[in-house]
Amino acid sequence: MRMLHQFWANMARKSVRMIDRIDASPLVTVEFADSAHHQAARGWLTRLPDQRVSYTDAVSFAVMEVARCATALSFDQDFTLAGFRLWRQGE
Repeated sequence: MRMLHQFWANMARKSVRMIDRIDASPLVTVEFADSAHHQAARGWLTRLPDQRVSYTDAVSFAVMEVARCATALSFDQDFTLAGFRLWRQGE
């Protein structure tokens, strides 16, 4: 049990460091979802009923659409199903 606690504590520290790097980057803009994004997510879920798209992904699609962001930093193929490109290192 102690090892599991240490594992999650280490993961939390790494996550905080990654968030710090994202926040410090002039190349990244952090967008926060609002009620308009929530409504647009419903549209995405309706348009992709035969796909296993999560609400979280649908909100991301809505935010990206409004921000005119065509490329996602994700390992999730749902973004390509929605018409977005996946970022690949070196592109």
